[in-house]
Order: sequence, then structure tokens, then C-alpha cells
Amino acid sequence: MNQHKILNLIGKINLNNQFNEIFSKKYNFLITNVISESHYFEMTGESMYYALLEQEKKNSVNNNEKKQKIAKAIIERKKYCGGILHHESFNGEKDTQLRSTSAAIRTLLVAEKDGFIYEKELLEIVDHHFSYYFNWADVVWFCHDTSEKEGVTPKSHLKTSYWKKEKRNTLTLNTHLDSLTTLLLFIEQYPNQKEKYKDLLSKSILAVNRIIKTKNKSNYFNSFLQKIDDRIFNIYLKKIINPHKIWVLYQKIVHPLFFKILSPTIFFKNGYIGRDMSVSNIHVDYFLVNITDFLRLLSIYNSVETKLDTAELNTSSILEILEKSFSLLEINKNIKAYAKSTDLGKAWYAEAHYLYSFYSKKYEMVVNEIKTSELYNLETTIFAKHHNKY
Repeated sequence: MNQHKILNLIGKINLNNQFNEIFSKKYNFLITNVISESHYFEMTGESMYYALLEQEKKNSVNNNEKKQKIAKAIIERKKYCGGILHHESFNGEKDTQLRSTSAAIRTLLVAEKDGFIYEKELLEIVDHHFSYYFNWADVVWFCHDTSEKEGVTPKSHLKTSYWKKEKRNTLTLNTHLDSLTTLLLFIEQYPNQKEKYKDLLSKSILAVNRIIKTKNKSNYFNSFLQKIDDRIFNIYLKKIINPHKIWVLYQKIVHPLFFKILSPTIFFKNGYIGRDMSVSNIHVDYFLVNITDFLRLLSIYNSVETKLDTAELNTSSILEILEKSFSLLEINKNIKAYAKSTDLGKAWYAEAHYLYSFYSKKYEMVVNEIKTSELYNLETTIFAKHHNKY
């Protein structure tokens, strides 16, 4: 079997010869070379852990030493940070990137099943992570990072109160979905914690239903803006890999002005899914991430919902949204080319199609091509394993 993999947050890597490249040389902390060698980020550990599981499954090898190194790296950096994982913020300060701690929680949950038990540290990470959320009317929306709640708000953030949200709440979609998925997994593995988190769990599920309802709030003005945007968007997609400076106006000003100020929109008629309601950027790079995060949530929710007796997720509407999104992804050659223009994009593309194959056979040929390439860890992720389990 080819030992090269294309992994989320890592890119193309040889599991045997390049394994140590996901750790810093000085402290052996998890890093992401996507940003810099000194940027500590736990998401790389999760992605690599799944790849090691797949290698064990298919090659009958023992990767316990490598897997333990990943789990230990999370614990040791937690100690180094003084008990709370923090990261280099994109506004130049220190905060906790909650997508990263969410990945750390999932990694430790999987590692626990391999016998690497760090229960005390895991519970502390969970407690810190799930203390960051906004009350949004009668539901709860998880923060993107800790600075969103209590730090310095970047000047680029649009401070609106649309849909009765707090001005500081960016309504970042992918992070909320990611945290909710993690909370479901955590309570399943730690049922003794259910009482503590059951209200938060139900309210965060209902928040997904609430954001989905906004897709029906279209009016003539919104439809008019979307028609204009569709034309510009398609031209932009052709230029996005190497855009002229003039396209920054569309990316950072025109699109956000249309759909984050004039007529707020997350779910577009053409199938596009916006990332948030505050950051002055169209964030096409998060389109595949949003799709995948919805599918990860569906996989976990469908497998644990009856056991947890929680609020009901609007799964039918999510699948309607995803059907449109996959049509856009596969029919629009420009957005597909952009999605697959990098190794990281290829990894998200592969996972999205693999998870969607549980709900639709429409793109079965694409999934079969991905499987035969043997470049991705798909079957051993915690999301796929849960879906296959039930």
C-alpha cells in the first residue's frame, strides 16, 4: 500500500518517513506547516491519528508508539500553556482557537479507546471549550475562538445584530457545527457528563435548526442581489487561484456588503454556503469545510441521538441544503477546480464525498475513484466509523 496520504490540515505526507514533520522540533508539540512551523495546532494530530488507524487496519502494523506521541503532545502542550490550550491569534494576540481544541478532544476520545487515558486533562479541555458560547434568543451558538467572546474584536469584523444575535457573535457556521459534533461524541463516551451538558447540547442543536430557517427569508431584494452576485461569482472563481488585486474588492467588500450587511444570507439559492455573518470576506475556501462539517454532524447525530435523548435536529433540511451544494460543486467546473487545486482542498473534497455517499449514490463514481486512489484516510475517521456502526 502506498504510504503517502493527503490529509486534512497536513497535505501530502508519507506516514512512515515524514510522521515527525507534524511536531515542532523543540517541544514535540503538534504544528501545522500550512501556517508556519511554529504555529501550534491540534487539528493535524487528529487527521494523522485516523491515518495511522487506517494503516493498522490495512497493513496489520502496530502504530501505538506514534499514536501515543500524538496524544501526549496535546497533554504536554496543555501543561506548557498553564492548563488551557492557547494559540497564536490572527489578531496578533493569544487566544484559544476552538476548532483546534475540538480536534484535541476528539483525538483524546479516540486515543482513550486505544488505551491512552488522559481523563482528567480531557475533562478540563472540554470544560474550557464549552464555556465559550453566545446565548442567541432561546438557543446557544458556539464561539469561533475565545477572543470572539472576550478579546479584541478585529476591525474587519462587521458588528451587526441581524437575526437578533449579539454584535460580537460572528455566527461562524463551521465552528458551531464542529463543536456540536464534538459535544455529541463526548457525551456518548462519557455518559456521566450528560446531566451537566444536556441543556447546552439541546440548545446548540436547536441553533442549527434556527440558522437553517434563515434560508427561507429570501425576498425580492435578496433574490436581485443573488442574481448579480452569481454572475460576478462565476468570473471570480476563474481568477481565484491567481486573482488580480481588483478582485479583492469583490472578495472583501462587494460580497460581504451584499450578504452580511444589506441582506444577510448564509444559504444561497445556487447551493453556496457562507462561512459566517461578520468577517469581511467571502471565504470560498470554507465552502467544502461547511459541507463536510454538516455531514460529520449528521453521521454522529444519527448514530447517537436515540441514546442521548436530545433535541431533534432538522436533518431533512440539512440534506436539502447539501444536495444543492454538491450540485454546485460538481456542475460548476470553476468551483470544483478551485476546491481540488491544493492537497488540503483534495482532502476535504474526498471526505465530503465519502460521507455524502451514505445518503446519496449520485456521485458514487467519484467516491469509487477516491477510494481506489488510496490517498485519503476515510473509513477510520470517528465520523465514518460511527455511521458504519449503526
